[in-house]
Amino acid sequence: MWILTAEGKDLIDASYFKIQKNLGGRDQKYVIAAYSQTTTSVALAGAVCAFFPDENKAKDELDKVIAFLEENPEKVYRFGK
Repeated sequence: MWILTAEGKDLIDASYFKIQKNLGGRDQKYVIAAYSQTTTSVALAGAVCAFFPDENKAKDELDKVIAFLEENPEKVYRFGK
């Protein structure tokens, strides 16, 4: 699945997503990070896709990613800002 990162600067072929704490984030305490099997730097550290004030909002967004993937397997998902 192709994902445009939070800054809109990288388009990656994500194969795994993880909700994790945003270290140093004051208002945006959680992130969804995407990981790739083919891009080494993204496979190791992940690419931040979006920032969230709480874990439940991150989970809601991840549910949207799942629904999008089920309906549009060949398209690019863009996280809301």
